Amino acid sequence: MVDQVFFTRNNLKLGQTLKIGDKELKIVGVSKGTFAVVYPYIFVTTEDAAEIFGTTQYVNYYLVQLFGDRPADEVISDITERLAERGCSGRDTDEGAVHPEP
Repeated sequence: MVDQVFFTRNNLKLGQTLKIGDKELKIVGVSKGTFAVVYPYIFVTTEDAAEIFGTTQYVNYYLVQLFGDRPADEVISDITERLAERGCSGRDTDEGAVHPEP
């Protein structure tokens, strides 16, 4: 998943691939509000990050897609509690709202 500004400026398309390090990654969605002045955020799975960077120690964001009837506020609360139990902090925001591949 890539940032919308990066996506637009580079005339990218959903389904296109990007090479990051030695890894080819498919663009499956576009995030909004995730361009950090000089560089865009690109979201990858934990497995892909481990392969690219050689570590699984750091996670900046978790992207969550809801299914079913469970209210988002309830899911946010559960995730926040579970992160706190593990000594991590969480922040919910709609600034990084995700627009997945249809």
